[in-house]
Amino acid sequence: MNLKKIIKIIFSITLFVAVLCFVDFNNLYQSFKLIPWYYILVIIVGYGLGQVISAAKWYFILRETHIDVSFKKVLVSYYTGMFVNSFALGILGGDLARALLVSNKTNKTEAMASVFADRLQGLAVLALLGTFCALIFDNSINQNFLILLAVIEVVAIFVWFFGSDIVLKLLPHNNKFYPKIESASKSFPRAPKVLLLITFISVAFHLLQVFLHYVMGVGIGVDISFVLLLATIPFVNILTSLPFSWQGLGVREAGYIYFLSAVLTKEEIVIFGAIWLLAVTINSLLGGVIAFLSGSMNLLKDKESVNS
Repeated sequence: MNLKKIIKIIFSITLFVAVLCFVDFNNLYQSFKLIPWYYILVIIVGYGLGQVISAAKWYFILRETHIDVSFKKVLVSYYTGMFVNSFALGILGGDLARALLVSNKTNKTEAMASVFADRLQGLAVLALLGTFCALIFDNSINQNFLILLAVIEVVAIFVWFFGSDIVLKLLPHNNKFYPKIESASKSFPRAPKVLLLITFISVAFHLLQVFLHYVMGVGIGVDISFVLLLATIPFVNILTSLPFSWQGLGVREAGYIYFLSAVLTKEEIVIFGAIWLLAVTINSLLGGVIAFLSGSMNLLKDKESVNS
């Protein structure tokens, strides 16, 4: 395990322990006992469905990049990347893994750029959705946070449409990085039809995640507004997407406290975080099973040995 992974785990555990310091463990235990098992199953299956939706978005980005792979291979690569993210090299390692699995000798740059494009577009949509819903439905969100999200949206959109063009204009044609950046620019589709399609898929994915949080609320017997979740969960997801923690542990609970403490007790927040972590972990382990059965881990090792 590398140093970066260790630091992330320590950071997550530290934050999580800090949250637990304010929890009544007897109330926590009693609350856990009241949750019907089938609600937890819905969260686990729903989270997995969300990953299939995300893989579909990446598939359409790859298609526009002219990387000709089947959706089945994209899905296997995506789930393998999830497994690597959770139990191997961390977020960058997982992204690199899924890019290598869909690439060949001639399109590695485009494949890696497609993963970055996938994440950049997802972040932009998430920030836009969170800002819009907060402005419409919940005026209690800190204005400085909304400004930060607006900056994220503007930067993401600017990088998507103009980033590679600006870099190519600044670099001389004989620069060794020029062909790679030119190839990478193909991974950022600009056709309106494609942009609308992948944006629709991103919105569907984020709405599903909000709905799953609503289901968690129902499961633990909390009367929590779907509108409130619509305005706050995107912010929590942005925080947990940052590469500072393992599986979002600690950061997720801190985000729930900041945004949902008016409607959730500390014990209910820990339950929310535990159920979500369980869903992430089980689906990541499923990614390991898929990677083993498909042979993608062996293929990944072969490609990594070739690159090294």
